Amino acid sequence: THTSLGPFSEGYAVFGDLGPKVKGKPRELLMGLLNVELKVALTPAWHVLGPVSEGLLAGGKRDTDKKLHWQYLRPDGTVAFSLKETDILFAHPFKGGRARIQTPDKQGFIDTQGKWVVPLQYKQAGDFQEGVAVVRRSDNKYLFINPDGTPAFPGTGCARCVPLR
Repeated sequence: THTSLGPFSEGYAVFGDLGPKVKGKPRELLMGLLNVELKVALTPAWHVLGPVSEGLLAGGKRDTDKKLHWQYLRPDGTVAFSLKETDILFAHPFKGGRARIQTPDKQGFIDTQGKWVVPLQYKQAGDFQEGVAVVRRSDNKYLFINPDGTPAFPGTGCARCVPLR
């Protein structure tokens, strides 16, 4: 039995189990992957693990200072690439060949090779859907961008928009 279980995505489901007992410390919830036969595909070792999306999943492990260090993995556990930035709060799943990366004050996008295609520059960003993503600039103006970061509809934008979810 597992402590937590997420939905299936691309044939895998994220699950959580309590880690080993360490004297004087609470047990940590560690995340892993199950395949469609409910066999462990990735042993629980991650503090944060996202769903498989476009063949990759984001995993974060905490160091002794409780900072998360992020990598994108293949479902077999091999590392596709690591993110070098140390202030990443969350690495989102891939959508449309781009994954949104979030720091305390900026967001940007990487491609499936781990290269920055839209640098960390936006106050807020949504995932790519149907080839565009909505972002909020430092002047609080919202606009749509293409996967390469260029404006999708030049000359448009909204100063007081609220993204719909």
